[in-house]
Amino acid sequence: PMATLGKSGQQVTVLSAGTAFNLTPITLRAFQMEGISYIDTAHSYNGGNSEKAVGEWFTKSGRRKDTFLVTKCTNHNPVAWTAALSGSLESLKTDYVDAYYLHNLGDPDRLDGDMKAAQERLKKEGKIRLFGFSSHHDRMVDVLERAPDAGYVDVIMFKYSFRDLSNERLQRAIDKCHAAGIGLIAMKTQGGRSKEE
Repeated sequence: PMATLGKSGQQVTVLSAGTAFNLTPITLRAFQMEGISYIDTAHSYNGGNSEKAVGEWFTKSGRRKDTFLVTKCTNHNPVAWTAALSGSLESLKTDYVDAYYLHNLGDPDRLDGDMKAAQERLKKEGKIRLFGFSSHHDRMVDVLERAPDAGYVDVIMFKYSFRDLSNERLQRAIDKCHAAGIGLIAMKTQGGRSKEE
């Protein structure tokens, strides 16, 4: 099944393939055979080898254009975050990613004018299509609350499971992001309750 990713209008598979483990061509082919075309990786996954494995798979399979590709950077300084993308693109053997994230964002003040300018520049250069962040940080709710006010966040991947249904502050933050048209992606759905109650 497919879903629309917020106001971007981008259609993505409801299930995504996380790659924070030792990938093999067989694993990536299995994702493809099951119809999963959303691949989520990061420069930090498996010492950079996950991005390389995805890149090699693209070269062998020719499936890059059929894939919604996300990668992330743990350095949230706009200059370093921008520079790190070049290495990721080289490893992934592509000239763009569909979404580029600040990885595990916990400081809402990072969603400032400098970051806005950095992501706008990468979009203009055609290196990224969407900007966002992931978070399973202790301050996850803080960054979710700030995202709509920043005005330029396209997509957020955050820790969410049925155990979070009673977290009213988190629910309000989710509603605020949804109302702003931000695409929302749940991760760690079988994990424990969020620390912020």
